Amino acid sequence: MANEAGPSPAAQAVPRCNWAPCDRIFTSVIPDLPVFLNGRALSVPAGATLGDLLAEHEPDLLVALMAGEGFATDARGLPVEPAVPLTAGAIFRVRRSARLGGTADA
Repeated sequence: MANEAGPSPAAQAVPRCNWAPCDRIFTSVIPDLPVFLNGRALSVPAGATLGDLLAEHEPDLLVALMAGEGFATDARGLPVEPAVPLTAGAIFRVRRSARLGGTADA
């Protein structure tokens, strides 16, 4: 009687992924994240920051924000930095400051 070596019972019990390498499964199925910027629904890749979002969709606001001539807030109205990571459904408002640089209040 020939001794055929087949997969062990433990190996047969572990499901295998035959269509993609296992180290790429999760990164390939994570869709873009839906976020909202100034009332517009946009999609960004997972791992993006507010700065990435602005660079792609509103570069002039990113320049103003980085120069201190603008401000960014989250859905609660709290200030946020451009380096904040984005999460699905995040809501941001980015505006230019109404104050002119170098002028004092009367």
